Amino acid sequence: MQHLLSKWSPSRERTRMSTLVNAGAPIGNVIVLGVSGFIGDYLGWESIFYIYSAITGLWFVFFQLFVHSSPAEHPSITDAEMILITGSAKKILPDDGGAAAATKSSVPWRKILTSPPVWAIIFSHFGQNWGNYTLLTNLPTYMKNILRFELSANGLFSAMPYLALWIFGVASGYASDYLRHHNMMSTTNVRKLFNTIGNAVPAAALITVGYVGCDWVAAVALLTVATGFSGLTQSSFQVNSLDLSLAYASTIYSLSNTFANVPGIVSPYSVGLITAGPDGQSIFNWRIIFYLSGGIRVFTLIVYGIFASGEVVPWNYSGDREPVATQ
Repeated sequence: MQHLLSKWSPSRERTRMSTLVNAGAPIGNVIVLGVSGFIGDYLGWESIFYIYSAITGLWFVFFQLFVHSSPAEHPSITDAEMILITGSAKKILPDDGGAAAATKSSVPWRKILTSPPVWAIIFSHFGQNWGNYTLLTNLPTYMKNILRFELSANGLFSAMPYLALWIFGVASGYASDYLRHHNMMSTTNVRKLFNTIGNAVPAAALITVGYVGCDWVAAVALLTVATGFSGLTQSSFQVNSLDLSLAYASTIYSLSNTFANVPGIVSPYSVGLITAGPDGQSIFNWRIIFYLSGGIRVFTLIVYGIFASGEVVPWNYSGDREPVATQ
């Protein structure tokens, strides 16, 4: 996805385009969590998998039909659109000399792996995903065992935080681009600001959830705040690889996403260990879970705040042209 964004997004619209693309995940969670309980109640739990698999297959067909790797490869793009995106009306196809050289250039792995801004992205991505996976995989369990919600109500209330995530994520893209292109803040400071708020507020809200007991109104409100504010990170580390290098943005993000998916395994397993046994589903044990998630977020936001950068790195391929900003 980062490769497509590096080719299709003008610099002045890059963050908002990235957040709009990434907004598909939380709005998908809203729909899935909101309706799966009703589908399971009326059609059986097996139908949930059949329905979503069919929708995914339909999406795949549309993706293959309408998505193209670059503006130059789109069959019906206009000159005005080409100028807006690339700064030129000329279509340079991948088999042309310059593009071919860029394609054949080796990935500078040593420079990528020793780059502090790249590791800042990796750390922040890891911390944010730990919090997200903790909630995504275990929020229904918490609502059922601690807040005593039924299946259908559980789904609706589990969806609310992800609706907030979608709203905050999209809004952050427009806000960050506004700050950057009106010279109110540098790209580096914008990325650090949104990452700090997008992790500090969720960390505080999650820890507070552990002290509201069975007050479901307060718990749902705090979980919604925690998940919603984490959407601000869509305008920090999630788009930061495009700031560092258009040529290797997809490589950087793939590396980051590899590390960031480790919490998808470790976080649910740790929750299972903490809540194991006949007395495992207690407020005290969930308080430990929320402290762990919040602590990891705080640690990784500090790393990002120290080492992150919004400037192009020296090892970015010199032939990779930055799309010009147009009015």
